[in-house]
Amino acid sequence: MKTKYIFKAFALMSVLCLSTACDKGFLDAKPKQEHLVPRTIADFQRIMDNFRIFVLNSASGLMQISTDDFVISDEGLLELQAEEIDAYRWERDMSSINWDWSRSYGLIFHCNIVLEGLEAMPDEDKQKPEYRALRGSALFVRSNAFFDLSHSYSKPFDQTTAQTDPGIPLKVSADISERKGRGSVQECYARIISDLKEAFELLPVTTAYKTRPTKAAAQALLARVYLSMADFPNALQAAHAALQDRNELLDYKSIADNSVRSFPVPLPNNNPEILFYSEMPNYWFFLSGLTGVNPDLYALYGPSDRRKKVFFTNQGGILNFKGSYSGAPQLFAGLATDELYLTRAECLARAGRTIEALADLNTLLRKRHDAGFIDLKITDPAELLRTILLERRKELVGRGVRWFDLRRLNKEPALAQTLKRTVNGVERNLTPNDGRYVFLIPPIEISLNPMPQNER
Repeated sequence: MKTKYIFKAFALMSVLCLSTACDKGFLDAKPKQEHLVPRTIADFQRIMDNFRIFVLNSASGLMQISTDDFVISDEGLLELQAEEIDAYRWERDMSSINWDWSRSYGLIFHCNIVLEGLEAMPDEDKQKPEYRALRGSALFVRSNAFFDLSHSYSKPFDQTTAQTDPGIPLKVSADISERKGRGSVQECYARIISDLKEAFELLPVTTAYKTRPTKAAAQALLARVYLSMADFPNALQAAHAALQDRNELLDYKSIADNSVRSFPVPLPNNNPEILFYSEMPNYWFFLSGLTGVNPDLYALYGPSDRRKKVFFTNQGGILNFKGSYSGAPQLFAGLATDELYLTRAECLARAGRTIEALADLNTLLRKRHDAGFIDLKITDPAELLRTILLERRKELVGRGVRWFDLRRLNKEPALAQTLKRTVNGVERNLTPNDGRYVFLIPPIEISLNPMPQNER
């Protein structure tokens, strides 16, 4: 894919390794030529540890804006960028600027720099544990970016049409002059799964920092991918494997109601639920004091539900969200064990394994309710599935997961939903399987690398 305008700055940063982890050798005022190009495992690790590229902007934000988690006042809407407004109002035409696309492909470019550099290293280096972990990390991060892009810029996975539905360009080379077509949704998912399986074999069980993936994180991401494909047996297997490795849950009874930010800063290892840490971009929509939780969502929490006080706070009549696992205003976009419990429970319920599904659900809810909570007792499989999906709605607020949940569940008529919001006195609707569940590819990208545009 020819993206010289988007990637030129990224290429320069990679060569110079502008990372907070870089030592003086890379940033000397007059560096020697051999110091300009990353060569060693440590050099490539510094690239992957670039916090600004791989953590702060490592997820898509427009998907979250388009969900029904949060609402913003008409006054607040005036403060947003054009692309935020278009995403929030579900406009069929979109702003020509789309930073989610360029950020994600910039991240992919860096991963490709690392993967190609590692491939060129001597054979003796390739046997080192740190080499294997680094290759696994680059494959994991690139797969995560491909998955995010697929949920923004291609149709939801559908077994009957995946081979013909246009996917995203699978850029697996650092050559900025290479053109890549869109391929199919099937090809995209096959690549994501294949790379994640390889990453799992290479990654360590534990890491020093939650910004570096582990085996459990690879399985957790695989579970999310399979779930979005309605491949419930494989989603169950991946979620179970991850939970066998890491199954800790925070007890929300231990969190103060009146805290400004409910959760601890997660880095390096202060939140036991987090398997892999990343954040959404700082769109003003997420930071504005005029953005609040959807009242319909808030009404779902019962009086004993600790999440009602842990997640939200009333600021001048607006219910602001304070429950991000970032421990800060930024929205957490990584992987955590609470999502895995819900994924495994859903897959078990769909398989008719009601007792096991209910056990997973109650394990989570005991940590989310006051001390007097009584375990749920549900025997009807359909009712249990609806309850699990409701708890998924209430638990995973503001993590970007809602968008792909809506897309996949809209394929099931009994679970499909029409989203509604009122903007400047006008009611707007987003119906199930609407073309607006797929964003437009930035026009500048299509002009540089001709490819079919999405229809909204």
